[in-house]
Amino acid sequence: MALTNSEQDSGDIVKYEVTVTGSTGIDCLVFQRDAYDSYADGARDVSVMSEYSRLDVSETEVTEQIDKGEYMFVVDHTDLLTEPSTVPVEVSFVVQMIEPP
Repeated sequence: MALTNSEQDSGDIVKYEVTVTGSTGIDCLVFQRDAYDSYADGARDVSVMSEYSRLDVSETEVTEQIDKGEYMFVVDHTDLLTEPSTVPVEVSFVVQMIEPP
């Protein structure tokens, strides 16, 4: 899911809520656009924006000020950062860019 924080777009804060049904955690990753493009092409040595990402979670809520730029939010259940289980999981999530209160 694309996250854009620019002069033309509203919202300086990324907010997401994730809930996992299953016995294993997932990674909620935020990439800069170039790193995401490499990830999507199969690279697994890419960097994530650790200040906005959460690893091995079954439930999380994040509300963080985000720098200007173009980012991608990914729910990851591969071995990129956290070893996945072979047991399937179901993930519910909401991601949005919001204005400061």
